[in-house]
Amino acid sequence: MGQAIALKEVRSAHTHPDVFISEPKGIYHGLYIELKKESPLKKDGTLKMQTEVKRRGPLFVKVNHLEEQFKTIELLRSKGYCAFFSSSLDNAMEIADRYMALKCEEKLNGKYLLDIT
Repeated sequence: MGQAIALKEVRSAHTHPDVFISEPKGIYHGLYIELKKESPLKKDGTLKMQTEVKRRGPLFVKVNHLEEQFKTIELLRSKGYCAFFSSSLDNAMEIADRYMALKCEEKLNGKYLLDIT
């Protein structure tokens, strides 16, 4: 039990997106997609609040789960991966189709969140 607690303490705080395609395409090493039931954005384009209580060592803190997922997406992008939120299965399939059609040195254009236009 002590080792399990110690491992949990040093585990990364980043959450892994729901879908990963490990095929390198274009300028990317792979594709990550975080699936959502609804848009994680407010009408003004900022992230919604989705507060959860998490344990950080001996303390319990409130964190915005969407913000943590967004940080993970930014981290993946900085490491050469293509990463998006998707608010529908159709959008996720479109992202995956467009990703798989990329030619050498191409990239997906669009916002970092939902659309890829």
